[in-house]
Amino acid sequence: MSRWIDADAVKNIIRSGVSTDTEDDQEYVCGLIDEAPTIDAIPIRPQGEWIRTGRTNIYGGIEVQCSNCGDKVMVQHLEDEWYCRHCGADMGMKGADDEDIY
Repeated sequence: MSRWIDADAVKNIIRSGVSTDTEDDQEYVCGLIDEAPTIDAIPIRPQGEWIRTGRTNIYGGIEVQCSNCGDKVMVQHLEDEWYCRHCGADMGMKGADDEDIY
């Protein structure tokens, strides 16, 4: 999973870190950090929607399938499933209820 970090803070940690590292090694790693893609290059979260498969379980759960990746999941409350657990697609579910789902 991706996460945002402060690249300058990481480089400072590397430069002030382990005494066994040579300065050349530290600068090499800092150079790799500088070459890493920036947040501008990170793709936008995919969009999807839940599609009911028709399967249910004895606990009142319903099975839905992600329209983006095809992953199936059994859920109790669709309004709690705003994102696909497998691909992270945004389902646009904020405030939705079960009747709004296909």
